[in-house]
Amino acid sequence: MILKPETPPFQAKFIASIVGQELPETMARLPELAIGGRSNVGKSSLLNALCQRKELARVSKTPGRTRALNYFLVEKEDFYLVDLPGYGYAKASKEEQSQWRLVVDQYLASGEDVRGIVVLVDGVVGPSQLDIEFVEWLQDSGRKFLIAITKVDKGTQSERQKVRNLVNQLSNGAPVIATSSASGFGIEKLREAIRKLVMGVG
Repeated sequence: MILKPETPPFQAKFIASIVGQELPETMARLPELAIGGRSNVGKSSLLNALCQRKELARVSKTPGRTRALNYFLVEKEDFYLVDLPGYGYAKASKEEQSQWRLVVDQYLASGEDVRGIVVLVDGVVGPSQLDIEFVEWLQDSGRKFLIAITKVDKGTQSERQKVRNLVNQLSNGAPVIATSSASGFGIEKLREAIRKLVMGVG
């Protein structure tokens, strides 16, 4: 049997935290792949797993800390992974939540270099109302996206299947990938899917 070679991890480094739409003149214009989801869904852990780096993206004990667009340059492959502000943090003020949503909406609406979005859905609690609204917005805008279910190493098999069924309904045919940053499950498959989005394949 011929084994398929492992998809190599992204060799990435942090470049900048940006508030607003204009990149600094020192940053090259490259394809961008955005990663978004609600606060505490595990975005930082997933970014670290994709790059096999423990501290590339800071994992905060307090959700909702990511308030800017955090750019990571994937070297040798010449594209950016963009960590979007998390949404739906209960302890944030309504004004803060509105500001986070505005930043994300403006980024996705005006980002000419955005090739696709990875929407993270918590594998323990399933899609929230904000997740549903985000996916519907992406569908209406015609943006390419896929959904990554996080934390699938937790919960019972029946609970995981329930979440998977809900996400499949939400995705409306978009790719759905189950992942675990802790065990590495699905991370290689997600890397491959991200590379395809960046290259405009599929």
